[in-house]
Amino acid sequence: MSRCEQLILGWSQENLLRTDGFGPIAASSGWPLHPGDRTAGLGEWAGFLPEGSSSRIADGESAPFCAAYTPVHPGTGALPGGALLLSKVYLTRADRPGQYYVHALWDPEGRLTPADLAGAYRGGLLLSEDTTPPTGELPTIEVPSEPVDPPGAVGDEEITLIGHLVHAWLSHYRLIVDIGQREPVVTLDHLSRLLPAGVAREMAMTTFLGRQDPAPATLAFAVFPFSPAAVGWAELVADRRHDDLGRAVLAGGAQVLDPSRLRAWAQLRDTDLSAFRRGPGSGRERAAAQAEVVDLLGDREVLETLLPALLAEPGRPVIAVTRIAELAAAGTIDLADFDWAVGTESWSRLSQHLVGVWLAGARRPSGHIVRQAQLAPDRFAAAVEKGITGAAAPDVEDLVDVLQRWPDQHIEALLTALARVPLPTGVLLAAVLDRPEPVLRRVLRSHWPQLAEQADLRPLATLLRPTGGRLFDRR
Repeated sequence: MSRCEQLILGWSQENLLRTDGFGPIAASSGWPLHPGDRTAGLGEWAGFLPEGSSSRIADGESAPFCAAYTPVHPGTGALPGGALLLSKVYLTRADRPGQYYVHALWDPEGRLTPADLAGAYRGGLLLSEDTTPPTGELPTIEVPSEPVDPPGAVGDEEITLIGHLVHAWLSHYRLIVDIGQREPVVTLDHLSRLLPAGVAREMAMTTFLGRQDPAPATLAFAVFPFSPAAVGWAELVADRRHDDLGRAVLAGGAQVLDPSRLRAWAQLRDTDLSAFRRGPGSGRERAAAQAEVVDLLGDREVLETLLPALLAEPGRPVIAVTRIAELAAAGTIDLADFDWAVGTESWSRLSQHLVGVWLAGARRPSGHIVRQAQLAPDRFAAAVEKGITGAAAPDVEDLVDVLQRWPDQHIEALLTALARVPLPTGVLLAAVLDRPEPVLRRVLRSHWPQLAEQADLRPLATLLRPTGGRLFDRR
């Protein structure tokens, strides 16, 4: 149920703004009226028929009726937000030709949907009669909420229509359709219910659009000769260019539950994601290309739309942007599905994962875990201990091979971090003995007692300790 304010625009000798001519002639107490605003916040939606229409109607053409739904976005007009239902009726028996009235129902809370338009029209809540409308003060009214059920089995024609509607909305253009003899309000209601509910709520729709009418409708029906050129219904449903979009929207599930996610998902369909696959090009180029995608989508859509989309494509995605790593580490996505060329700024769930990848012997340690061994040695040590005691723990030879891959310039940080980890006897000494002589002498000078004790060479370590390490300076 939506509690709505009411407004009627029309012609009078003195309207609610104390002026004559076109303006607000009736309104409920909660509708904002401002001096000089003859449309009372409706702006472009207050227009109706193009110039010359009264002559055509006088010559026998039937005047069109208009019913419309539009969201109201904050900052785009006098109304602060919400949603509108409108009707526009030409007054054939008015004293002067060309007169019409506009009846508007405004829900400041934005609960109205396009599905409510047909219900308000059928229930008489929206005026539609070619009679003089009421004036003065109107009551607020309650518009029942119409149930919007997901479409069941959808035929090829509906799939095509969904594709065209969503493409028009995403591309910010009008889709003006000649629906022939179909009943306009019923047809608009049917089309709106094919769309994901959140998208339909964001899409302005009208049963009539006149020539030069600036109303920002995504979907409009044409009534000739008053409307601009339009695509015919048969032509529209036969044009299958957007069938893939229609099918994807229907199958998208959570991807299209709200407009922002559909926009992001549709943007991804037209975005080159090759930077997320291994291939030619430098790491810097890969990171720059990925950063552009992050800027395009925003954090939420990276996590909820981009990463699942990458997994739907063949091959393992490569992540080269720290921001994506931070988002993934803070979420619940399976980190093992990706290759990580970067890590997070501090210790994280991703750090734990990358330690496990290193211990599994898949590759050299990443720069991230080398850095974390220095910045967070306790957490690094705990991750190593977990990795060498789990079900997938490496055997001693494999563990030595893994430790030997640690970069020479940071070997002391590794030894310091692993000082209290219960490693198999002798693996640390074995991990350093094959290193270049300058590195070996440096390590033996700084960490000999630890290496000897871990290798169970305590008697030898005791004998050599008084030398103060000078033994390892000899060639």
